[in-house]
Amino acid sequence: MIQPSPFSYEIRIFLNCAKSSTFVEAAYNSGLQQSSITKIIKKLEDEFEKKLFIRSSKGIVLTDYGKQLNEMYIQTINFWESMYFKKLNQETNFVGEMSIGCHHSIAMNELAKFYPYLSKQYPRLRINTHLDTSINITKAILDYKIDIGLVINPVKNQDLVVKPIHKEFVAFWGDKAAKTIIYNPQMYSQAQLIKKFKNAELMPIDNYEVIATLTKTSKYKGLLPNTVASRYNLKQASDVLMTTQLSMIYNKYHLENNFKSKVAKSILQMIKS
Repeated sequence: MIQPSPFSYEIRIFLNCAKSSTFVEAAYNSGLQQSSITKIIKKLEDEFEKKLFIRSSKGIVLTDYGKQLNEMYIQTINFWESMYFKKLNQETNFVGEMSIGCHHSIAMNELAKFYPYLSKQYPRLRINTHLDTSINITKAILDYKIDIGLVINPVKNQDLVVKPIHKEFVAFWGDKAAKTIIYNPQMYSQAQLIKKFKNAELMPIDNYEVIATLTKTSKYKGLLPNTVASRYNLKQASDVLMTTQLSMIYNKYHLENNFKSKVAKSILQMIKS
């Protein structure tokens, strides 16, 4: 049997389904009807004479054969891209797109350190920026949806390459005597920190910049990373409550030995310099 090309329309749909939890989600991401998606997958399963997905009321999951096929096609596409851009870049600068994801508070501190230089070093490389929580950015990287992430305390995963950047810390800032604590419910391990202050009045706000602004202008204590507090010249109102690690992460199967890995190394050097 001749296997379909990794660049065929059907295989692109298969790869999209492999990143999705349901055929409905895959159809939405592909701009197709669900019936069209299921017909394409059924056609591929007939061609391969193997089931590619386990269907259930909870959604879809790749079979063992589907996982092997998914990994093979991704590696083939990445290899082709690396060869294509290697040849192209012998004559020109890097050409293509690259996606970087991080939380908006990290973006405000870190992106200015390398974005201006990237545009000069790789003028034909378009950077797409995705702002979300570190957890969601990590998931998107594992799902091959984002190339590089700048995240706090990255999870341990055998598919992730983790490059530490620097340490940060979390503390209370503002008025030491304030009885109201403002905190971000999306903060890493915030629940463990907040439960120590049962008698305090708690005000959850899921935006660090708003928390910092209120802390600066009102009689509140804000639970903030030092990187955010320093932008607003806030006075530290407690000891260090938690230390965190900012790291660059990427999916080793998606970026390793790819031309984008060179860009990633450049970014890491710019941030650390």
